[in-house]
Order: sequence, then C-alpha cells, then structure tokens
Amino acid sequence: FFFNDTATTEIYTRSLVGSVRCVQETATIVAFDEQFNKVENDFVNLYSDFLLFKDSYTNSSLTQFRGQGGSRIDRVIKCENLHSTIGKTLRIAYKYRFVNEPANEYLAELLFDSIEKSPNCIWLHKNECRFHMDDIVRANTQPILPICIGDNLEIAVNYYSLRGLVNCTSIQWERPFLFQTPEENILTYERRIRIEQEEDKTVKLIADLSRISDLEDSEMVWRDNFYEPLPAKYLTFSGYEPWFELNRTEFSHIDILVLKMHFTAVQAGEVPYHVFGINVRVVNEDGECTNEVKRLNLLIERHADLEIRVGDAIIVYLSITTQVPQPHGLLKTPAKPQPLPQSQSVRPLPSQPQLSPLP
Repeated sequence: FFFNDTATTEIYTRSLVGSVRCVQETATIVAFDEQFNKVENDFVNLYSDFLLFKDSYTNSSLTQFRGQGGSRIDRVIKCENLHSTIGKTLRIAYKYRFVNEPANEYLAELLFDSIEKSPNCIWLHKNECRFHMDDIVRANTQPILPICIGDNLEIAVNYYSLRGLVNCTSIQWERPFLFQTPEENILTYERRIRIEQEEDKTVKLIADLSRISDLEDSEMVWRDNFYEPLPAKYLTFSGYEPWFELNRTEFSHIDILVLKMHFTAVQAGEVPYHVFGINVRVVNEDGECTNEVKRLNLLIERHADLEIRVGDAIIVYLSITTQVPQPHGLLKTPAKPQPLPQSQSVRPLPSQPQLSPLP
C-alpha cells in the first residue's frame, strides 16, 4: 500500500509484514505439532504407567559452541510424576538419526530420582574463578535431579541444533526401566569414611557424579566457618534474602577456595539470576514444581529455570579465588626477608695466608 504520506505508508507496511509473519509462525507451530504427534503418542503409550502426560510445546533458544553460534529447537514434553515410581530411578530413552547421517543411530538417555514430598535437597555449582576468561557465569545443577511425587518434569526431544536436523520419523522410544535409587546422596556422602573402609588402598574411589558434586572428591577436608572463620572479604555472597536462609558455611582450599553453603528456602518468590548463576523460583509448600530432566552426562542443557519448594534445602558450591588460606582460616602473605642488625651482620672471613709453591 502506498499513500501520499510517508508515515502512513510505513504504518500500513509494518502492519502487513507483521500479519504475514504471524501467519508464518502459526503455520510453523502447526507443522511442529503434526511432526511430533506420533512421537508424543508413542511416548504416552509406553510411559503412561509412570508419567502422566500434561502438555507439550516447542522451545527455541540460542546456543554457542567453540565460538560458533546458532539456534536450538526442542519439542518439550511436560509430565507429572506418578506414585508408581516412588523410591526408584526412572530411565527414559529414545533413539534417533540425523537427516545428514541416516546410517548412524544415536541414543538419548534421561534419568531422575523419584522421592516423596518435600523437604528435598539438591546442589548447584557456581564457578567465578575465570580460569578460561569466561564472563558468563552459568551455574550447573545436579545432573540427576530428585523429583517429588506429583511434581512436573520436562523432557526435551531435540529437533535441531548445531549438530544438525533430526529426522522425526526415526525417533523411537525405548521401554521404561525402573531401578532402585542409590542410598548415597549429597547429604550422606563422606569420602574420608569411604577411604577408611576400603581395604585395598590402591583403588581410586570416585563418587556418583550424577548425584554428588565432583568437588566432594577433589576437596579432602571441609572446614566449618563458624569454628575457623574466613576473612570477611571472602564472605560477600549476598542477594539470597528474603527467599533463602543461610544455615552453615564450609570451605576448603586445595587449589582454589571453595565455599559450601547450606541454604533453606523460607519464602516464595523468584531469585535474580546473578545470585546463584541460574534463575531459581521458590513456590509455596502446597505448590507444584516443574524442572527439566537433562540427558545423561550433561551438566547444562536448555538453560531451564530451577524450581524448589518452601522448606527444601539447596547446597551451593562457590569457587571464588585462586589464593590459598592457611589451615587456621586466615590468609597470610609470606613476609619479606628483613636485613640483619649491624651487630649481627655477616662478617667476611679473614684472608688466608699466601702459600709458597713447593720446590
């Protein structure tokens, strides 16, 4: 449309372009729904005894790998955790092929631990050391999350990423597998006790890194800040109030200084991103939590928010410095060597007599 008035022409042009874009986006959403209709129906038929299908949607986000930027598209399936999984770990898996690699078949595995209602306990690690000159401080959460009965979980079926385009017709769900959840968790794990109980001292003991942070194996001793206080400049972590209450702070210092802070959620609300390095949402005691189930061996997948309930506990590992404090908790720099007093100065040795050569 063209009018004598340039401004009027621009308004009508923007309106027309916006309408066409809206039609294109609607057609794209409908196409995704049709593409994943069979995938979702197969999922419901196999997992209906353990998970109640609630909803599904298409999610797109920006991604980056080794300086290469791109986008990622997922079909997210939202389900409710049923009582039949209580005390167990549920394995969800599907096979898929890429369009550009029809001969190669890949497997995606997702696991979560099913527990009763709160209180729940999870951990996250926020690294602020800047070893790799990374300005984006993104915290990683526990790879295998505990999901309460009645809470919601999100399963992301990847459609497109930097790896390529997935052939939707090649997606095949595997049968669910339910097994006993390990008794050892972040609250009961003690590496020192495991070393003392192990008869073969040559065996390298490694924690279950899907449920326990790798810092528990690298940091041998955790010291309580109440008994061995750190300098105040290392205890500047703030911004968590009024949503969380800090119960205890521990620290360790093998190569870097790591704080281990024990929090309890006390008030519903949304915690700003910069506090924990991830968006944390606290819901009321009778509310529902929704969390993503990550693929096995992944620390971060879709940058999804973390939701917990009032009364739940969260352990935050914070790596903050490369300086090493002394065992008693105080940082000391080595003193410069001081010159000795004049009376104690080192005196030169007396000159040796000249020896005449032998005949």
